Amino acid sequence: MSGAANAERTKEDVMWTLWNRNGGDVETRDLLENTALRVEPGRHGVALRLERGLVMVTQAGDPIDHVLMRGEAVQLPRGGLVVTLALEPARLTVEKVRAPSRTAGPRPLPLRAAR
Repeated sequence: MSGAANAERTKEDVMWTLWNRNGGDVETRDLLENTALRVEPGRHGVALRLERGLVMVTQAGDPIDHVLMRGEAVQLPRGGLVVTLALEPARLTVEKVRAPSRTAGPRPLPLRAAR
């Protein structure tokens, strides 16, 4: 492998910019310690679920950063770029948030007894 190709491979390992390479709604990625993952939320946001490890999550425009431990998840709205940083080796699942169903409609109110 050439030096330029090796440098590009290293860059890809460190900053994974295309989280959704397969065109699906869900993708899981193993992250090495100190690996950053760049995620651009879809029209309805993005959900992140940590299967193992420890990950910090930040979103541009949001003053609150999140630290996820194994089994935890966070859903972020559309808008600012999302960046994660693996604080230790981790497995992270990224999922596009789907639009609310148009056929679901409003939730019916409970019936009240007539007086």
